[in-house]
Order: sequence, then C-alpha cells, then structure tokens
Amino acid sequence: MHYRTPPLADEVIDRLFSALVLKYGAPFLDRWRDLDLAVVKGDWARELAGFANNLEAIRWGLDHLPEKPPTVMDFKRCCQGARDTSPYAIEHNPNLRGPTQAEAAALASLGKPPANKDPLRWAREVLARHESGTRKATQTALRMAREALAAGSTLTENP
Repeated sequence: MHYRTPPLADEVIDRLFSALVLKYGAPFLDRWRDLDLAVVKGDWARELAGFANNLEAIRWGLDHLPEKPPTVMDFKRCCQGARDTSPYAIEHNPNLRGPTQAEAAALASLGKPPANKDPLRWAREVLARHESGTRKATQTALRMAREALAAGSTLTENP
C-alpha cells in the first residue's frame, strides 16, 4: 500500500499507545498478543499519517474513545470526528441549532464592506507602518498596497 504522507513519528505513536494502555489496560494489548508490537505500531503510524499536521485531532480522539479498546480504524474514526465538517455531519448533528435573527443578520453582512468605511484603509496602514518603521512590510505587501491605492484613486476620479 502506498502512503502519500510519511507515518506519524514513533514518539507520537508510543505516547498514544501509552495513553491507550492506561485507559484500557491489558485488553488493549491483548488485541495484538500474537503479533510483533513494532509492526502493529508501524501500521498505526501509517494509518494515522494524515493527522501529522493536526495532532489536536489525535488529542480529540483520545478524549472521545469508545468503551472497548479500538482498532486503528476505530481510533482513526474517533480522530476524524474532530475535523468532520462535511454537510452531512452538520445536518445530522442534533446538538446544532439554527442561527438567531441577530446571527443571521451578522452572517448576511459578512463580505460586505462596512458603510462609510475606507476600503483602502489596509493599504494606507501597511504603508504607514512600513514608513514609520513600526512594522516592516515585504516587497510584495508594499507593491500590493501601492497598486490598490493607485487603482482606488483612479476609481474615485472616474466614477
């Protein structure tokens, strides 16, 4: 089987197994009684590789363990619950409620510039901070700010 991401670090797997042994005791280790534990840990490391950049999901999985000692696939499902943002998961979550009127109004206003606000304020601030030395901007940020201000001034001159 080909894995695109490298397996989880041995240290992560060792700590995970320690936590699972503390939680379940011998029944957890008995699952692999006749197997080489290094091979089992290697399998877990490969199966959980997708969480290498999201160890919070592993922590979440440890906080949401099933009653019986999990297999690697069981534990992977526990971890996926931490980042399950699919519409199905949201739609069928009985703990979610619809937005209040105030929340709906706030959501509707997202992406709209506030009335009577300067839409180029960010560009002016980038240049001002850079010129004052309080925060140096990258060349790309400076170029973008200058281009935005130049484009903005031509828009206001030619409505």
